[in-house]
Amino acid sequence: MKLFVIAPYLPRTGGASSYLYPLLKHLDDVEIKVYVPSGCADAGSMAPVFNDLPNVEVRTGGDTDMKTWFDSFQPDALLCWEIDPYKSGCGGTRVVSVIHGEGAAHPPSDVIVCDTENLRTELIENYPDEASKAITINGAVELGESDFDLRKYYGIPEKWNVVGFVGRFVPEKNPEALVRASAGQDWTVLMVGIGPQEELLDALSMELGVDTIFTGEMDNVWSAYEAMDLLCIPSLTEEFAQVSMEAALAGVPMVMTPVRSNPEIFGKNVFWTSLQPKEMRKTIAQALEHRHARKVLAGNAKRMIQERCGVQRFVEEWRKVLFGNRGDVKNEHSISQLP
Repeated sequence: MKLFVIAPYLPRTGGASSYLYPLLKHLDDVEIKVYVPSGCADAGSMAPVFNDLPNVEVRTGGDTDMKTWFDSFQPDALLCWEIDPYKSGCGGTRVVSVIHGEGAAHPPSDVIVCDTENLRTELIENYPDEASKAITINGAVELGESDFDLRKYYGIPEKWNVVGFVGRFVPEKNPEALVRASAGQDWTVLMVGIGPQEELLDALSMELGVDTIFTGEMDNVWSAYEAMDLLCIPSLTEEFAQVSMEAALAGVPMVMTPVRSNPEIFGKNVFWTSLQPKEMRKTIAQALEHRHARKVLAGNAKRMIQERCGVQRFVEEWRKVLFGNRGDVKNEHSISQLP
């Protein structure tokens, strides 16, 4: 089988551990070409990681280059990752598109994959004629191993509480709220990632006297999770964040805002907080104070993610979507319901 992927970026949350990476990694019997348009942000930045997979080749270029490569490859399926798919001239190739976020564009695809049921419902409300094409496949995550002692590296005392953030430093992820919530508190904020708000967050941390560590991007995010007593996901909008899956699998308790699909997915297995820094500060402080409650919720979230986001289930569902008969996905909202 042959698969052609068009992606505006190569998802890199937690290094190679991401929604796209485990899919390509475990489709190890499929020849895969990945195309990243050269005009896109992050174009090719993770190409070496993906190219290390023996069955994957990554290229970057313009539309003409993409069409030439696609035509010469003659794939069985075209996977469009949060980008308007190349539809004309595809012949009998199955076109599958993936959308992850609120307000995602509606692409001309044979199958539209949403990573939460909430997002699928929203898509159908906006495009009722596409109900038979829209399905839900939750993401997948594999537990990694820490490769160094991050607390020791940064000189964080063993008994000192660490509240972490993992992700892009952008307004929709709302890391500023965590920094403001940490003003005057006796915990360290561990900021893992990069983004346009990094200078703002650094300046704000200094202004408020918040003990903040910026790690930059980490190839092995599991070392960061191991160092955390609590992960805060203060997003203004979120679907099924890869970070939340990773942290749950790593056994890290979470403070989370009840936006979009978060309540649907995690239910009573996290500490819920408002978007207001004052309320966030109170929730974090209470979570850190009640160690037993953190342990119970983290254990429940881990079991839920193990059941819901296993790689074997994930890859089997995707294999049916990409290479099964077209009738396999008609009028079904979840591939896992197929016989």
